[in-house]
Amino acid sequence: MRTSVRSVFLTLVISLCVAPPLLAQTSDALDSSARARIEQAQNAIVIVIAENEGRGASQALGFLIRSDLVATDGGVLSKSSRVSVTTPTKQRTLTVLSPGHYFLPYILLEKQS
Repeated sequence: MRTSVRSVFLTLVISLCVAPPLLAQTSDALDSSARARIEQAQNAIVIVIAENEGRGASQALGFLIRSDLVATDGGVLSKSSRVSVTTPTKQRTLTVLSPGHYFLPYILLEKQS
């Protein structure tokens, strides 16, 4: 009985460690529409830095819901936070109008061109 449990455990470990690299897709295997969707998703990700008095700075990722609205992690924002948002792909800082909470924590940005 113990031998069969060990063999099942060993089989699971091997399959979890070996299978993902073998099944991973390369960018060459993707068609042009899939690559375009991935690039569009990457451009929607932003870095949110909130400077909080007494707690230092917190950093999180957010994503653009539309050109002037970012959804982010609720643990980062507080009412007294000084928030800045940057895009990692183009390395530019976006102008923050106000942070807030509704169903999701959000950051309202100045309209982007």
